[in-house]
Amino acid sequence: MASSRVGVSAAGTPNEAPEIPDNVGDWLWGGNLILNLGLFAVGVWLARNLNDIDPMAPQPGV
Repeated sequence: MASSRVGVSAAGTPNEAPEIPDNVGDWLWGGNLILNLGLFAVGVWLARNLNDIDPMAPQPGV
């Protein structure tokens, strides 16, 4: 979907509206430091907690 690059801020002046990114990658890397740190923390948490799972271990009851 093409973006018209026209936005309106809460005050109603089009000159103060932030630019709308074209895709999710630009949005993620466009200065969202808190979001990026949160996603990084989730990745670290998953890596540490899912690291103990042994997929080759025999499963009980199978």
